[in-house]
Amino acid sequence: MSNSDKEGLAYWLRWEVPVCALIILVPTSLTSCLIKKAKAKPLFLDDLWTPCWRKLNPVWLLIYRAFAFLCLAFMFEAAVALDGAFAFYFYTQWTFTLVMVYFALGTVISAYGCWVYTKGHPSANGVRYEILKRYMEENIITNGMTYREKETKGNIKLQSHYVEEEIQQRAGFWGYLMQTVYQTCGGAVLLTDIVFWCVIVPFLSDAHLGLNTLIACMHTLNAVFVLLDTALNSLVSSIHLSGKKVA
Repeated sequence: MSNSDKEGLAYWLRWEVPVCALIILVPTSLTSCLIKKAKAKPLFLDDLWTPCWRKLNPVWLLIYRAFAFLCLAFMFEAAVALDGAFAFYFYTQWTFTLVMVYFALGTVISAYGCWVYTKGHPSANGVRYEILKRYMEENIITNGMTYREKETKGNIKLQSHYVEEEIQQRAGFWGYLMQTVYQTCGGAVLLTDIVFWCVIVPFLSDAHLGLNTLIACMHTLNAVFVLLDTALNSLVSSIHLSGKKVA
């Protein structure tokens, strides 16, 4: 018989229950609001491997993703060697595995992107800038002093959209799979670590919990790696709110 059956209503009236409920309901509500306002733009292949920092070489993102995958794989192997199949009894291990899958996909796709980059292909931003510059010069020469600022902005925005469609390659199955895993990891990792460090650890003894260095690292580095990747990658820019980028 479970503890909830033994304690009855008293079990559900403990303060931990509404705290856990809020941890789930608040992010869910915010996400629902964002989904209604969000307007997804097409996911392009170079969004998967180019850093959001224009001057940062894609090789550094590749190195980071490979390093993160190796660290996660080392901890995963240690956890499985210690607990065997029982390790997968916990939700943390499944979340941890999903993060590993993301960095494995990210490493492979970044390696492909770096190969494309080293072949000397011009970047999308560079090509777009040159075409738009030429487009503006031609219109200024044609229209002379009657060229108005509002019309310029509208034409540039429209031309930028067409240019982007022409020079960038749409992401295929693996690209959308990587984006889906990335977005799932973000919510799952934060939820797991917040519940672990803010609800479970403070109210359970080390002897009962079995807290050690490996468990502490698994509930910390997974979030750190995902957050650092978020700060570097271009995947966040694939979502817009009311025509503006989220980040």
